[in-house]
Amino acid sequence: MMAQSTTDNEANLARFLLKKRLLELRDYQGSNTSMVTLYIRGHYQVSLTTKMLVDEQGKADNIKDNVNRSSVQEAMGAAIEKLKGIHKAPANGLCLFAGSVLLSDGRTKKITYLFEPPKEVGNFYKCGKQFYVESLLEQLDDSKKYGFIIIDGNGTLYGTLTGTAKKTLYTFTVQLQSKTRRGGQSANRFRALRKEQRHNYQRKASEYANEQFLDNEGKAIVDGLFIAGSAQFKSVFAESEMFDARLRAIVVDTLDIQYGMEQGFNQAIELARPHLQGLKISEDIKTLSDWMAEIAKDNNKIIFGWKETLQAYDEGVMEKLIVWDHLPHVRYTIRNGNQDRIVYGTVVPDLAKGDILISEESVVDWLIEKPKKGVKLYLVSDISSLGTQFSMGFGGLGGYLQYQWRPEAEEVEEAEDFNDFI
Repeated sequence: MMAQSTTDNEANLARFLLKKRLLELRDYQGSNTSMVTLYIRGHYQVSLTTKMLVDEQGKADNIKDNVNRSSVQEAMGAAIEKLKGIHKAPANGLCLFAGSVLLSDGRTKKITYLFEPPKEVGNFYKCGKQFYVESLLEQLDDSKKYGFIIIDGNGTLYGTLTGTAKKTLYTFTVQLQSKTRRGGQSANRFRALRKEQRHNYQRKASEYANEQFLDNEGKAIVDGLFIAGSAQFKSVFAESEMFDARLRAIVVDTLDIQYGMEQGFNQAIELARPHLQGLKISEDIKTLSDWMAEIAKDNNKIIFGWKETLQAYDEGVMEKLIVWDHLPHVRYTIRNGNQDRIVYGTVVPDLAKGDILISEESVVDWLIEKPKKGVKLYLVSDISSLGTQFSMGFGGLGGYLQYQWRPEAEEVEEAEDFNDFI
């Protein structure tokens, strides 16, 4: 059924959470220069870094503004405290973020976050009004990048794929003469005009391909290139002398697709999957195609729909859980007296008399950070057509049951959102 190894899947989940945290850190802003970003290289003596922080904490005495001085010293103190008991940085080093950040409602929040990065880092220190995470985000990008040219009689799309990051670089449309000539035109002149139009279209498509996939030195910026479209257009384009030899040399495959533009891009990604081993998107497509094949068999151990799936998960009957990585649902914990109840939804639920909202957290985060023993979790994106179908048509949640099970009505309480029709 699902060939993805446990180790690879756990690594993907950890990567997703880390990227999400880094993006949150990147978006934080401070009211003053009290946000500490610290990288410690692998096997470095942490005591030397701690000494540097103590020195910086002392220098902060010279800051004239009382609030800023206090915030900086507090951030330094939090960083020093976090490093206590660590003698030497692990192989890839350590990354530490500490300081007070501004929230949208005007309140401040204290942040202290320490972790080992996925790849090696060098020593770096900065105290400012933001955290510096760009180099770490680059580490999370898959090393291989593939280019896609989607071409048909209506226009061309240029895009890239790396990991689960699909990016459309450029598109343009064309209006070509149909094979039916208008009255008054000779057959020879019509054929000549039509041939000239197609020649100009191929030339334009080739020029834009160079702009999108070659750097200033004429080197390809992608590791491989796929050309997809209707049988005629893709073949003529790929074999044209106008198509740059430097790009032709890295063409992995030509793909026959039914659609153009974005829809064709999604279809091309799925057809290219045999060549994309090691990319997260390839694993997503495999996971979803296997699961949907089981649905087609009318397997009674398959479940889908966020409400029914969460009920099965809460009742402990799930074996494998598939989750859309942008699932919007939140898990609310509401207390009334000594009783807690859980509500899932996309809006804050209405509170009855005596209710207190204790906590709210993303369902995706909750599933990853507090996994249920014995349930294997798969996180999938929606950048393929299968992913879009799963997120929109199946509610973004589904999976395999341990045994045949039917949900009881109203077992999972839902916070209503009349815009949420799934």
